[in-house]
Parts: sequence; C-alpha cells; structure tokens
Amino acid sequence: EDRRHQERARTRATVTRAGLIADPLRLVGVGVGAYLATSADDGKPAPKADGVLENAAISQEENPAPGIVWYADGQLHLDHSVLAVEGLKDMTRIGTGVVYGDDQGRVVYAADDGSREVLGHKDPEVPVAATDETGWAAWVETEGDQPKLVIKEAATGTAVASVVVSSDARVVAVDGDIAYFMDAAGAHAVLPGAKPVIRPVTPAPLLDVRSRIQAFQVGPGAIQVVQSLFDVEFVLPGEGATLAPDGDTVATRLPDSDDAVAVYDTRSGAELPNGVPEGDLVVAFAPGDRLAMAYIVAPTGQSPGRELELRICDLDTTQCAVAARIPNQGGTPVLAR
Repeated sequence: EDRRHQERARTRATVTRAGLIADPLRLVGVGVGAYLATSADDGKPAPKADGVLENAAISQEENPAPGIVWYADGQLHLDHSVLAVEGLKDMTRIGTGVVYGDDQGRVVYAADDGSREVLGHKDPEVPVAATDETGWAAWVETEGDQPKLVIKEAATGTAVASVVVSSDARVVAVDGDIAYFMDAAGAHAVLPGAKPVIRPVTPAPLLDVRSRIQAFQVGPGAIQVVQSLFDVEFVLPGEGATLAPDGDTVATRLPDSDDAVAVYDTRSGAELPNGVPEGDLVVAFAPGDRLAMAYIVAPTGQSPGRELELRICDLDTTQCAVAARIPNQGGTPVLAR
C-alpha cells in the first residue's frame, strides 16, 4: 500500500522532448470550480471541501484484463479494485488510478482506494488529455472569466501551467512535458515553465501525440503519421487516430466502412491484422504498448441489449481472447488511454 501511495503522489521528473513538423522546432524542456457553500442551519450536512468528491464505493476485485483499465455500466475496473463511478465519459490511466472527464464537465482524479478530487471543469464533449509519462493532465478550463488551458499533476492537483486561449480551443494531447491544443488557427504546443510558451505546430488538424509521434487528419479519409526525430512520415487511410502510448501503432476508423478499425505500424506504415472478425462491431478501442490492442466489441448477430465483449489482442501473434463479457445496458463503455 505504501508503494502505491508513493506512486500516486510522486513528483514526476521533467523530460526534454523534441519534434514538431511545422517549422522544425527544438522543444526543451486555474481555476478549479468551487462549490457554493450553504448554511448548515437547515440541518443538511456541510458540503465537502472545494474540489473534493465523496469517495467512490469500492470492491476488491482482480481485473480480468490485466493492464487494461475499463469502464462499463457505472463500474470502473482498475488493476485490483472496482470503483462505482457515474457519468464517466473519457479517461487516461495515471499510475494506479485514472484522470477522467464526466458528463457534468468535471475533470476528476480517482485513486485506486476510491478517493476522488475535482481538478477542474471542461466541455463534457472534449476529452481531458493526459499522460502517465509525467502524470500530467490538461484541459480548457470553463470556470472563470476567460478560457484557459490548464495543466496539472493529476494525482496531486499541483498546478503546472495555465495559459489564456481562444474560446474555440480544445486540448488534444499531453506528451512528455508538452501539451498540444487546436483552435481555428491550427495546432499549437504549450511549453510549461516560469513563463509558459505557446508555439505553432501546423495548420493541419492534430489528432494525437504519443512518444513524440504525431498524427494528423490531412484530408477526408486520410491521416498522416509523423516521426519528426527520424524524418519519417506516412499518409494512411483513416478518420481520426489514437496512438499507442509507446507510439509504435496507431488505430483509426476506416472511411467508407461500417466503422471498421484499421491498425498501422507507425515505424513502417504497414497495416496490421486488427484481430476483429468481419461483421463484429467495434464499440471502443485502445492501442497499447508492445503491439497490444484492447477492444469492446458487439459480436456479429447480437441483438440490442445482448452482452458486449472486452477483447485483448496481440497484434504480433494475431491472437485474441475474450477477457470479460459486459451486459449491454445502453451506456457507452470506455477504455482508458
């Protein structure tokens, strides 16, 4: 337990990173919404302190898919525990917990002991961006007089940086010690420091950044994957993109298909077998390190209300296994980044 506590609370080292594709750049190196206090004279219990949620109900249970954090039907499945959480819409694993966005627009860090802290507020339809590499989370804060891109250490709530952005800005990714966002002018990088710096990346829509690998939407039905450090890039069929944490694979929806998923090797541009039989509907997907792939799938022929499947695939061996069967009760399951 002491080790887990230390992992959640540790201060992450700043990492020097490089690589943007606009003009080659060498990159170095908030307001949390407050609850309104109410009088205790009406007999109601005093509210929790600002930014604190009630602990989530917790049950000790081993995850049937080791290493995969997933959410379905109000249950958040961590490595060794399950938390009861309502309204979760998106999440990224941070240490042994997660940072998530909910349907009320709250940005929340949930630890594996059930404790939760509200870090800020965002548009519920825009995922919070985060990385386990530094433990940072970023979003455009909607509380306050003007929109700000806020970066915090998720497990501790420690502020890292805050910069004013335009009202149409949305955070795309956090990679190492750099946060990326999009607005009407294109993609930008935020470099935290005593005076945070915003640098342009490219006018093309930025989709994701992981391990210094960048993915862009360069046209209808076409994505571009760029490895700036090695001056390698590929244009591939796809709509939207999610990179694996190690940057070795990218997953995308194929255009002109029934939401079929394609997975590409970012080092060669080669398409990999995705492990999904024809006819199965992929509800959610998340590429993992070392050519792993997680899916939530509605098997072919399933009628509405029938159970979904959590599948784990090894794209190297093309072997897949059903890790869990999920009652399909109408909610949208979520896989952690």
